[in-house]
Amino acid sequence: MRRLPVYLLIDTSESMIGQAIEAVRTGLGTMLSALRKNPYALEMGALGVITFGGTARKVTPLTEVYAFQQPDLEVKPGTMLGGAISLLDQAISTEIVRTTPDRKGDYKPLVFVLTDGQPTDEWRSAFHHFKQNHKSVVLYAIGCGNDVDFTILKELTENTYSMEQMDADAFAKLFVCISSSITSASGAIGDQGKQGGAINLEKDAGGTIRKIEKAETIGSRKQRQVFIPGVCQKTRKPYLLRYRWNDEDGCYQCMAGHKLEKAFSREETGAIETVSSSELQGLVPCPHCGNEGHGRCDCGTVTCYALGKGFNSMFGTKVCCPGCGKIGHMASGGVFNVGQSRG
Repeated sequence: MRRLPVYLLIDTSESMIGQAIEAVRTGLGTMLSALRKNPYALEMGALGVITFGGTARKVTPLTEVYAFQQPDLEVKPGTMLGGAISLLDQAISTEIVRTTPDRKGDYKPLVFVLTDGQPTDEWRSAFHHFKQNHKSVVLYAIGCGNDVDFTILKELTENTYSMEQMDADAFAKLFVCISSSITSASGAIGDQGKQGGAINLEKDAGGTIRKIEKAETIGSRKQRQVFIPGVCQKTRKPYLLRYRWNDEDGCYQCMAGHKLEKAFSREETGAIETVSSSELQGLVPCPHCGNEGHGRCDCGTVTCYALGKGFNSMFGTKVCCPGCGKIGHMASGGVFNVGQSRG
């Protein structure tokens, strides 16, 4: 049986933490359920998943829809789009059955790229190599949220779309749209025996996405989001503070605190850039214990501390650093650099 290969390239950078990554997990399950209910998609569909955060990973090789198991999606700092494209290049070269004089091979692959940020690696050379090797691939790029550089996505493909909202409902509709496009492609093959061209995803998106006809060139600008990894003083569990650039105030405003399933490794945080605390404004409670203050130890660890009754703004509060075990006092004020990631 000739297969219709479908690859999903999913951004798992730290900017996807929280509701977005949970919505993607749910959406994948919904999509898989829909495909298994369609006889054509069930018969010829095959899915592969590549994630890109701090590294690119092929989490699921090309697998028939009936046997596909939903992969684990793990958030990591960075947006290694180039690495994901290189893995896609290798996957298509090794997993797709080619047409020969003796047999017909698989149909041309469909590729869906989902990202909510800007690449943090050199991706153009990887993409150039990919296009040289795989000219017939039908590629769709969906930029999620308000921090996407669509000039980059338009370099990947003319089939570029914007999904401004990143809530559960938006992702649910997006994956319904993707499953519909796969179903349409497999149905056309089943009914007509041939594969069509690109499909307009807007048709089945319920207003959730819109096609980008022309992307404006973006000049130099501040990184729109930064993320500060920390460790809860009370529970010793990792968390992530999300800051978004505010053009009006000229600073990064703290928007949310997210629990991390596990701390980023030294390798993952070793190349993290620093940002001055003078550019960071506002605080949110620690997502683990509710402490309202966050500060940096001399060892570089960011941790939370209490700002409630008994806090002395001059002498601070006594804190045991969860990173190095040093006991000291944390007080408000002062300017220092903290490690940040920017996926």
